[in-house]
Amino acid sequence: MRRSLILGGVWVIGFPELALAAEGAPTTGSWIGPFTVIAAGLGMAIAAGLCGLGQGRAVAAAVEAMAVNLVRRPASSSR
Repeated sequence: MRRSLILGGVWVIGFPELALAAEGAPTTGSWIGPFTVIAAGLGMAIAAGLCGLGQGRAVAAAVEAMAVNLVRRPASSSR
């Protein structure tokens, strides 16, 4: 685990030119630019919403499992 984190850090720090625009790629005057920002925002919104739904389902299942476990506990329990 530690080795992969170190390699990932070296990759991010050692190769900053990968984050730069490619040679010859249009950076201005492109009609795609505004749509990429909108698409990225929409994608993040959908991902965050679905993540929240998944976490809510996980918590609901855990609470339901604890409630069922309490109901099934015998009355002569030491607790």
